[in-house]
Amino acid sequence: RSSNPLSPSIAGPLAGVTITAPAAVGPTDALLIATTEQPLTLIFASADSNSVRPFTYEVQVATDAAFTQIVVDLAGVEPNEFGQVIIQLPSALDPDRTYYWRVRALDGANTGEYSATASFEVFSPVVVGMPAVGAPGNGGTTPSNVVTLEVVNPEITGPAESIMYRFELATDPSFTALAAVLTVAQAASTAPAVSNAASSGGRTSASPGALPHDQTFFWRARVSAQARNGTITGPWTPTASFTTPPPPVVI
Repeated sequence: RSSNPLSPSIAGPLAGVTITAPAAVGPTDALLIATTEQPLTLIFASADSNSVRPFTYEVQVATDAAFTQIVVDLAGVEPNEFGQVIIQLPSALDPDRTYYWRVRALDGANTGEYSATASFEVFSPVVVGMPAVGAPGNGGTTPSNVVTLEVVNPEITGPAESIMYRFELATDPSFTALAAVLTVAQAASTAPAVSNAASSGGRTSASPGALPHDQTFFWRARVSAQARNGTITGPWTPTASFTTPPPPVVI
């Protein structure tokens, strides 16, 4: 767009020409973006100019706010008439780091100011699988009323921290009447004090202690972990059940 009567064929910068700075629309404010959402899309509000020369945009992405380590430099990005420009980066960025981006408009002779710097973080998502029921899991009667609940540890991918196992024991299959809730922290450095619980090798177990005799119980377990974007919780195991033995006969 232009109100300048000079011919666009005149070489060199034109006096009185201004090109406004575009404005970053997204991503901004250190937005967290999973690596699975790449290649990334950048959105910015259009610049404006009073020159008769058409302008294009230059977009830069860097790993530092001073833009000394530029990893993406796109020139010749065409404007449009919709007020916003949407571009997709040509390739995925390396995960687990913060990036900074900016954009400016230029017409070959006159150059506008860069937009205010915006930032985002690309992170590796954490995926928590389902543990497998270990024991007791056959619906039979346990040898003792002191039962240990055990699961096979699930697959966890990504930079997971503070991995926590949650066991629920109930007297009904809907788990509306909970008899016990037990938590087991896998990492000793972050684990709270948990009585009657253990985590070792490829299996994790917890014991609710002595249970009433001759009663049927239902139990399940799931795992959660801390990730860059918060707590990630995996699915529950299938519900397992067992019955405690009758009380011992006192002679």
